[in-house]
Formats: sequence, C-alpha cells, structure tokens
Amino acid sequence: MAATKFTEAEREMLFAQLEAPFDPALIKWRVMRTFDDGRSGVILPFADPRAYTDRLNDLFTPSGWTREYTISTVPSLCRMERGKAIVTSKVLVATAVTIVRLGSHTGTGEEWADRENAVTAADAQAFKRACTCFGLGRYLYRFGETRVRLNSRGEPVAIPTLPEWALPPGMTVAQANGLAGDIRGPVDQRLTAEIEGFRGTLGEPIYAEILRRAGHSADARTIGAGVRPEIIAFLRFKPDLLHAADTTLDANAWPTPRSWEMASHVLSGVAHRQNTAILTGAGEFEAQLLDGTVGQAASAELLAFLRLFRQLPSIDEILLNPESAPLPTEPSAQIAISTALGRVMSDSSIGRGLKYLDRMPAEMRVMAMRDAAARDRAITHTPDFIRFGIEHQELCCF
Repeated sequence: MAATKFTEAEREMLFAQLEAPFDPALIKWRVMRTFDDGRSGVILPFADPRAYTDRLNDLFTPSGWTREYTISTVPSLCRMERGKAIVTSKVLVATAVTIVRLGSHTGTGEEWADRENAVTAADAQAFKRACTCFGLGRYLYRFGETRVRLNSRGEPVAIPTLPEWALPPGMTVAQANGLAGDIRGPVDQRLTAEIEGFRGTLGEPIYAEILRRAGHSADARTIGAGVRPEIIAFLRFKPDLLHAADTTLDANAWPTPRSWEMASHVLSGVAHRQNTAILTGAGEFEAQLLDGTVGQAASAELLAFLRLFRQLPSIDEILLNPESAPLPTEPSAQIAISTALGRVMSDSSIGRGLKYLDRMPAEMRVMAMRDAAARDRAITHTPDFIRFGIEHQELCCF
C-alpha cells in the first residue's frame, strides 16, 4: 500500500524546516578569486554536504530519503591554468534526491577530470543543488562575493559576521568558524550582496565607476539599485557617458551614475504608462524630463538608442521562435537585445534563449548569460548553462 502524501500543513512545516539556515559552525568560506598578488580576494560561504545529509536525516530519518546519481564525461576539452593549456575532460554528475511522500529533484555538478577528487567534488555540487530545490541551503545563494584580506596561506584574515537572515531561528549573533570578525564595524550583508550582484549585471568598468563614486553618497542603497535594462544597454554601448560632468558649462544637468539612476526612474514611469516591460520610445514631455536629468546631449543619444527597440523583435517572439525570430545586425541593437534577454531568461526558458543567442556573436551570448546568472543563480544549475560554460570557458567569468 502506497504511503499517503503529507497534508498541506505538514508540507509547509517541513519546507520551513528545510529552508532554515544551518548552524553557523557548519558554514565555511571559500576564496573564489585573488587580487594584489594573493594579498586579497573575494569569498563566498558554503556548507559541507554532511550538513545537508544531517538535516535530511533529522527530518525524515535515513530511510526516509534517497540519493541516486549518474556520471558522464565530456572528453577532449582544453582549459588554461597559469598560462598553460591543459587537455583534459569534464566530469558531469546528475544527482537525484528523493524524499518519501514529498517528491524528487535532480541537480547537476561538474569538475575538471584532472583535478583531485573530481567525482567527489562534482557529486557534492550536484547533491547540494538538488537539495536547494527543496529549499535546503538555498539561502546561501543570497550572498554576494565579499572582498577580504588574505594571509600568507591564502586564507581570510577576517570573515564577515553572518546576518540575522542567515542564522537559525532563535539565534541573533554568531561568528562562523571561530575566526576573527571584521573590526571595521557592522556589515549589512543583504546590501553587500545586492551591490555585488550588479558587478555581473553592469560589467566591470561601469560597476567599478559606480562603486568608486558610492563613497561620496549619503546612502549607498541608492547606488545602482533597480537600473532599467535600457539604461544598462545604452551605457554598455556608450560607456564614456557614464560620467561626463563638465561644471565649466552653463548647464544644470549632466551624466553621472546618480543622474542615470534618476533617468531610470523616468523611464520606469513611461513604461508604466505604456504598460510595457521594455520601453520603445518616449514623448516630448519625457524627453524634457531626461534633458533635465542627464543633460540635452546625453538625453538625445539615449532617445536615439531607445528608438532601436522599435526595430527589435519582441522578447516573447524570440523565446517562442528562437530559430526564426529576426536578428539585428547593428552592434548597438545586438547589445540592446542581449541585455533584454539577460533580464528575462529563466531556468525554464534558457534553452530557447540560447538557441537565439547562438545566432549572435560570442561576446553577445556571454553578456546575456552573465546578466541572467547574476540575476538568478538557479539558471547556473541547468544543463543548458553548464554546456554553455564548457563551450565558452575561455570567455566566461561568472
């Protein structure tokens, strides 16, 4: 006789328990990249797979859930390490986690075959990704990369204090791993994650300029938050207009990171009145508002750029007919459509989006996928994204 499913109330309670953050003692920090000859780097938190299995055992007992995995390889790949080309293979693992009476989810993991414990690393990655589909450990994806100082062994000198939303119920303050806390004062981790998320969305040059000027802001929360895709696409095409203030001119407005954010608010109001997600133009009144926000010269170039959207296929048309939808040839139009796709692709539509992007230059494909991954980390778990990363490993830096 088949086991009956959990009631809705039982399901809600179990999902809440699955989604609860791990004990801070189980959280470790991995150095993702280093700078300044290894003296600093960016870190992200993670939990050992045993933290996941312990939670599943506690909630469902060891006999209440199962894990099955399949292993495959992608041969004859080449990667660069320290300036040298290494011919190797990629280990791919698909792990299915099934919880009795609750359901089953599958995650994927990958690792270079020539690296130590490649299968173990790929399996751990796939297992944790499958668990996040139940909510277990998913909160860790909310963290953005945090830059810290490193010691002579390449380890963080100090790690951030975990925010309250990353602590188990009933716990208010905790320092993970017993390392020294950051002595510069309290850190708003949620804000830090949001700001760091714009590194991938805006691109390094624009992000660096905004971050450099954020120190002059009274409220860092207003820097870069909610910038519309039209503005981002335009600044990618015209990066010299990100900050072009000339106080010697008799003008009341000029392009700055803050004024572009204000221009984004103007466009949001126009889009709301037009009942559209992507703007295709602006009237005389909106043009005057933009003149008073970023100056007449920058406003004229932005409005000319916006007119490109009228010539582009709709995003719905692209995702419905990716192999036959019209393809723009102008670089500015390609930037615009790549940016728009990066803002709307999801883990369920990424396959169709990639079919269209495959018809565009490689740099446009990478731009769209970088934006999509920065906006929704769940996309990075899909087989389509993994294949894309393997095929474009020399260009990707997600």
